[in-house]
Amino acid sequence: MSVIQTTADISSKNESTANILPVWNFDNGIVTDQNGFYNHFKVRSSTVDVYLTDKVYRGESGRSMKLVYDKQNEGFCGVWFHLFDDENASLKKKYIDVSKHRYLSFWVKGKVGNENFSIQMADPLWLQREDSKSAGYATDYLNGGITTDWQEIVVPCEAFGLYNTKASCFVLNFTITGQGTVYIDDINFKSSRETSVPISKPIVKNRKKQQHSAKAMWVWDIHTLLKNNRYQDDFFDFCVTKKITELFLQIPYKFENDLTEDVICIIQHPKKLRSFIKRATSNNILVHALDGYPEFVLKEHHPRVLAQVKAVIAFNKESAKNEQFYGIHLDNEPYQLLGFERAASQKILKQYLKLNEKVMALLKERKSNIVYGVDIPFWFDESFNADGTPTYELKFNGKVKDAAKHIIDIVDNVGIMDYRNFAGGADGIIRHGLGELKYAEKVGRQIYIGVETFKYKPKTVSFIFADRNRESKMAIASRFENYPIRVLTSGELKLIGIAKPHEPKINDDFDITLIKLHEQYGFSPKNLIKNEEKYKASVLDAISADARYKNVDFFSISESENQESYLIGFDTTEIMLEKITFADRSIEHLEEVLDEVAYTFEEFQYFRGFAIHYYETYKAMSSKNNTR
Repeated sequence: MSVIQTTADISSKNESTANILPVWNFDNGIVTDQNGFYNHFKVRSSTVDVYLTDKVYRGESGRSMKLVYDKQNEGFCGVWFHLFDDENASLKKKYIDVSKHRYLSFWVKGKVGNENFSIQMADPLWLQREDSKSAGYATDYLNGGITTDWQEIVVPCEAFGLYNTKASCFVLNFTITGQGTVYIDDINFKSSRETSVPISKPIVKNRKKQQHSAKAMWVWDIHTLLKNNRYQDDFFDFCVTKKITELFLQIPYKFENDLTEDVICIIQHPKKLRSFIKRATSNNILVHALDGYPEFVLKEHHPRVLAQVKAVIAFNKESAKNEQFYGIHLDNEPYQLLGFERAASQKILKQYLKLNEKVMALLKERKSNIVYGVDIPFWFDESFNADGTPTYELKFNGKVKDAAKHIIDIVDNVGIMDYRNFAGGADGIIRHGLGELKYAEKVGRQIYIGVETFKYKPKTVSFIFADRNRESKMAIASRFENYPIRVLTSGELKLIGIAKPHEPKINDDFDITLIKLHEQYGFSPKNLIKNEEKYKASVLDAISADARYKNVDFFSISESENQESYLIGFDTTEIMLEKITFADRSIEHLEEVLDEVAYTFEEFQYFRGFAIHYYETYKAMSSKNNTR
C-alpha cells in the first residue's frame, strides 16, 4: 500500500508519541537516536552496500536506508544498529528497556518486490557473543511479502526469545541466496501493535556551503601530460566530463646544490607547463603544484621544500595570470619513515609541523597569494595508546593537541586521506572525516575529503627480525636501497620488511638487499637461535592481527656452507584491503557514496569538496562496466 499522511495521522501524533520509543528515522545524523553506531557486515562471498539516501523516503521528504545485497551460496550479509551510546565510550552502556514498548516497528519497501531478510535482535548477553537471535523473516510479518510500496513490519519483542527486556542491537540479515535492493525507514519500538507511527519531519538543514563543492584530482604523471598532446586532450575531456574543478599536479623539477642550505629548485618544461595551466584555466580548473616525499619532513631536508616553494613563486611571477599555480599541495607523509614510532614519532611530527610553518612564513614574506595545503591520514586524531591516551598528541608552540589539529592550525587547507569505500557506519568516510571538519570550522581552514581509486596487486613482503638497539640512518628513511619499507610490531618485537618486485629478473638483487637489511638492522644469530620459537609465535600473532597480511613462510640463512642455518625472517603476502579503495567498484557506487557524504559535510562552511586519488585509476574505473 502507498503511505499518505491523513488528518487522523496528524491528530494522533501527540497521543502516539508517548507510546513510541524512537530508534532512528535516518533523516539526520549518522548515529541512532541513542547515539549508537550502525555498520554493514559481510561474510565470505556475500556482500552488501548500505547508503543513507535522500532519493527515497517515507513521506514528503527525508532519508531512508538503502541496502543493496548480493547473498551468494556462501556467507551472509546485512546491517546492525547499536541501541546504546557509542559516541561516549567512557560511559557505562545504557541499553533500551523495551518492557513498556514490546513491539519493534519499521517500514520497508523493495526496489522490485519479493526481497526478504531475517529480523534479529540482541540483548546484552547476545551482544557479548557478537551474535543475535532471529524472530523470523520479513515475509512472516507481511501478507504478500515485500512490495514496491512502503509497509510497516511489526514484530513482538517476545518473538526474539531474548533473556531480558534490554535491547542492545537490531540486525537485518540477508541469509537467502539472491540479489536485491530494499529501503528501510522509521525504526521504533512501540507499546502496542495498533500504535500509529507518524511520518517524521526532517530538521531543515542549514547548508552554509555554495551549491557546488570543489572536485579535485591528484595527477602524478606530469611528463606524459606535457609531452603527449593526444593524452592531454583525453585528460581534459575526462576532467570536463567528471566536473573536475581542481588539480593537484606533480611539478617537474630538479635540484641544484642539493642537500645544502643553498639548494635551488628548477621547474622543468616551463613553457609546456604554462600552456597546460592556461588550458586548465580555460576549463575553470585551478592547479596546485604537487610534490611529496616522506624524508622531506625532516629538518635537514627542509631547504629542499622551501626551494620548491620559491620556485613556484618565481614561476607565477614570470607567468600570465591564467598560467599561474593557484596553490601548492604537499603530500609528505611522515609516518612512512621507519623511525615513526613511539617517542620518535613525536620528534618527527614536530619537524613536520615546523616545515609547514616555514612554508607559510615564506609565502607571507614573499607576499604571495598562493594557497598552501597538505595531505594527512584520517587517523591522526583517532589513534590511541593502550592506556587510552592519544597516540599522536603533542606539544607544539606551547599548545597540546593531536597532530591533525596542529596541522589544520598552520596551513590554508588540508586533504584528509579518508580512504574508505562507503560513507556511513562506524568505519565510514563521514565518521573518519567529521573530527577534522568540526575543528576546521572553528579555525577557518578548508578541508578536502580524499578518496582512493588505486589498488595494488598482492605482493610478497620479506620481513627480518629487527634489533631495536641497532639504530641507524635507516630509521629516518622510507626506503632501503630503493625498496619501500614495511614495519610491523608485536609487543617488543619489531619487524622490518621490503616488498619483493614482481619482475623475476631482479629477484637476485632483492635477496642481496634483504641480507644487507638483516646485517644492518637485524638481531645477531645468537639471539635469533636462542629465541626462535618465541619470535615465531610473535610473528603469528602480528600477522593474525593485521588484515593486510596473509600467510607466513619463515626462512633461514647460514653464513657459510658448513655452518648451521638460523632463522632471520619470514615472507608474507600483502594485500590492499577492499574497504580502502573504490578500484573494484562501479562509478555509480562511488558517486552515490560521495552524494551521501556531501549530504552531511556540506553543512560545514569550510568543507571544500572531494579529492580523487588519482587520474589514471579514476579514469580506468570510470570506463568499467562493473556493477559492484
